[in-house]
Amino acid sequence: MDNSQTETSTMPVPPRPETPSVLATKIPATTSFVIALVVFLMPFLDIRCNEMSLKKINGVELATGYQIDSPGKSNSLFGGLENKETSSFSKKEKKESNIYALAALLIGVAGLALSLLNVKTAMAAASATGALAAVALIGLMVDINRQVSSQQAEQSKDVVISVNFTVWFYLSVLAFLAAAYFSFQRMRQSK
Repeated sequence: MDNSQTETSTMPVPPRPETPSVLATKIPATTSFVIALVVFLMPFLDIRCNEMSLKKINGVELATGYQIDSPGKSNSLFGGLENKETSSFSKKEKKESNIYALAALLIGVAGLALSLLNVKTAMAAASATGALAAVALIGLMVDINRQVSSQQAEQSKDVVISVNFTVWFYLSVLAFLAAAYFSFQRMRQSK
């Protein structure tokens, strides 16, 4: 018998390289940071007097300072509403920047820059900055509510000033938390 049968040799097929999940890329974290920072241009606060909207203030204005029209002279937080009858002319009052809003904005910008890097420590830092920016925004909320309640105690009972946080503020907090989560997942899945 002739053993010269030809054997077919099959080459082993190399395994297909595994495509990384979307969470292992920088797209979700970077997008979340961009959304959080763009939302800073939207109104964060709605200042109301006796249920009438006086001014809407965006996140950038909170971080850098803003002007509010107030009748007459006043030392109040949001304007001289209690002195309406004493002065008929309007005065622009400059309000200082809020340290929590400024911190959230600067930390968010740093987080965006870190989310673009492919270094594992930068991914960890981006995760931390996302969480810190969300904490700074929560600190902003506590600070504003404290200021309003202390100011309300000094004013007359006829004038009720309230500050409502808009959906944009809450969206920014959620976007920073999402950026922290996505950065953490990217760090975990990186090799």
